Amino acid sequence: MSTLFGPERLAGQGLDPDQEESGNRAIYALLTDPGTGDKVDLVLTWRGDAEGGAYEAWSSRGMLRFRRSLDADGAFAFEVLEVVGENPVGEQDVFALGSQEEERAAARAGGFDADDPTKRFIAPAQQSYPFAYERIAQLFDSPNAPDLAVSPVDWAQGPYAGNHGALHVRQSRAPLWLAGPGVRPGRHPLAARSVDIAPTILAACGFPAIDGADHSGRSASERGVSPDVLLKRQDGRPLDEVLDRDATPAVRAYLFLLDGLHMTELESRLAEEPERYPNLLRLREQAAVLAGGSIVNFPSITWPSHTSIGTGSWCGHHDVVNPSYYLREKRETVSPQGQQVKTEGFSSERVESIYEAFRRVRGKDSLTAAIYAPFGRGADHAALEDRNLCERPRLKALTAEL
Repeated sequence: MSTLFGPERLAGQGLDPDQEESGNRAIYALLTDPGTGDKVDLVLTWRGDAEGGAYEAWSSRGMLRFRRSLDADGAFAFEVLEVVGENPVGEQDVFALGSQEEERAAARAGGFDADDPTKRFIAPAQQSYPFAYERIAQLFDSPNAPDLAVSPVDWAQGPYAGNHGALHVRQSRAPLWLAGPGVRPGRHPLAARSVDIAPTILAACGFPAIDGADHSGRSASERGVSPDVLLKRQDGRPLDEVLDRDATPAVRAYLFLLDGLHMTELESRLAEEPERYPNLLRLREQAAVLAGGSIVNFPSITWPSHTSIGTGSWCGHHDVVNPSYYLREKRETVSPQGQQVKTEGFSSERVESIYEAFRRVRGKDSLTAAIYAPFGRGADHAALEDRNLCERPRLKALTAEL
């Protein structure tokens, strides 16, 4: 038996009944207007109705309606209610386009130049949309979510060619390596979600389970189970496939986040120019390398995604839903990514940062640092939050030297 599970905090996001006509007109215009039609892959929304509402994905290829529910065991289930034409996110292979050879073939099939990296775009028909139902639904859990969300085609995002932010795998996958105590090295036939990274780090460090909320937003005690998460709100899970829970826990954790690093590009460089990257190669030899990488938040763009990695929660739960977004209760638009500094306050107190978790478990003697990280809430050192533990003259000298 399952329970219907729509938007977690419904407060105007998606399409209300009084937006039926205007919403339909907007969707049609986005997909057909000469100024936008060739740039828009998907238009996404949640629409309420007398039967409990549904999530929708519209494209020029077809339309999908689906529902999210909670199974008896507490897992999310997704039921397809209607497909007109083609299910635009039906292809969800987490390993698709896993090499440059596959990308070249897909680009060629879509009519693009497979040999020119600057024009090697991939059309929607050759894309995959990993974890699409979950990533669409989570966005509309936040009151800060939009009425309509647009996912661009591979070659268009605003005025730029080949930018990021989309739901498809080409703009959603990053390489993910884990190395150190308690990690099983080797290549693993696995794809993670970015919300799995923080719980995996905390598990490797031997953190205890707490009575926090899981992906449903309910604490363990509310679910009638023993403490089973490592963060105050945890949408992800520890990647036990690559962990040895019997190993001595790690004392320290280092998370290197290379914004926008494309997995197939990295693997190609390491194969073709190994002498240029000796440190990366040495690290990879010691690491658990995920064949499917890490699939990031949707929208797959900096501030929402970095905050998801730093909290183990989707943007629909930490509430930083886009570089810029509208706060309905205040009737104002905020822009964390445009502001750049002093942005940690935009994230919801319902979630816990990895830095706050270290302070909670390791105590006041622990030291955490967010070094030019877009999200650093709770870190002792967070340069973008104006918390700097460094000796500035020495730092400048070392920067010049190194």
